[in-house]
Amino acid sequence: MIRKNGHRQGKQNYRCKDCDRQFITVHTRRGYSDEVKQICLRMYHLGLKLREIERLTGIRHTTIHSWVKQSKSDVMSSSNNK
Repeated sequence: MIRKNGHRQGKQNYRCKDCDRQFITVHTRRGYSDEVKQICLRMYHLGLKLREIERLTGIRHTTIHSWVKQSKSDVMSSSNNK
């Protein structure tokens, strides 16, 4: 039997009375959308520095740096597959 068990961060929590486990029914994706990532990568390729992009978007420069590294490795792996 499943019962409601309050809210946490705006999401309804449920508790199973049989196993006493708590869970939510809807899982939301964390992180930034692909559109935001593409905008930041475009800004980087246009010559903006990571810290400038951070100031403009509010996204940490370390996050943007990891996206740049990931996009470079994606390009390298796709060019090796040809």
